[in-house]
Amino acid sequence: MLGSGYLSFFNPDKLHVEFREGITSTEPILHRRYTLTHSDLTADLFFDSGIKICPR
Repeated sequence: MLGSGYLSFFNPDKLHVEFREGITSTEPILHRRYTLTHSDLTADLFFDSGIKICPR
């Protein structure tokens, strides 16, 4: 069961955002694909935005 206390564990320094080829932070909005992966070793999160799903 999720509670509000779980968000207190989020460390924004562990989040890495990458805009893939053909994508910027503002364009295009339509037809984007998002991939969120994580590292079991470092607990880092990797968020990719692109035209295709990222095969990380």
